[in-house]
This record gives sequence, C-alpha cells and structure tokens, in this order.
Amino acid sequence: MKENDLDRFTPSQGRIIFLLLQKDHVPMHELVDKAQLSKSTLSSHLDNLERLGIVKKIPSNEDKREIFIVLTDELHNLKENYLKVSREMTELFYKGFSLEDIEKFEAYLRKCLQNLQMHLY
Repeated sequence: MKENDLDRFTPSQGRIIFLLLQKDHVPMHELVDKAQLSKSTLSSHLDNLERLGIVKKIPSNEDKREIFIVLTDELHNLKENYLKVSREMTELFYKGFSLEDIEKFEAYLRKCLQNLQMHLY
C-alpha cells in the first residue's frame, strides 16, 4: 500500500473512500448508512479527509442542512491505485478457494450481516 500512496488512510477512511469511489457526490446521511458509522464518527473522518485534500463538503442548494460529500481531483488521481490494491487484497484473501467456495463464503457473510442488521435495527 505504501508504494501506491494509500498508507496514509486509516481502515475506516479507506471504507469511506471505497464507498465514494462507487458513487461520488453522496449526501452525508446516505454515507452514514452505507459506512455503518455514527454521524459524529463519520464527520470526524470526513474532516480529516478534507484536511488531506481528498474530499470536499458541499452544502445543498435546496436544503442548507444537507451536506454532500464529493471527491477531489487528488482522490480521482489515486483511484487506479486504490482499485489495484483492492484487487490484490481480494486475490490474496481468496487464494486457494474454488469459485464455489467463494460463493458459499460470501453467502454466509451476507446471512451473518442480515442477522446482525435485524438484531441492531
């Protein structure tokens, strides 16, 4: 990760960045749900990412209470490195697994997540 200039991000920041790479210009309340972080924790991470020049907070024109999170050019420039590291980690994680094993494993993880979500919400 160091050679890809991604070691400066914490795992939680990495999760936020990953979500923003999937969909840019996200309302903060949506990012709270998708990142599964509290609003205060997410806000703290976003403040740090904003200081690093990775994201910007843009107020909505329609509703001043709504804040959109957008990626800066700096992160767009790191996108390929980020996706490369993500692919490498996935390959390492699933090394030696058959496609059937991977599908079963991911189905079990989805079921565990559903169980947790039903319990927590």
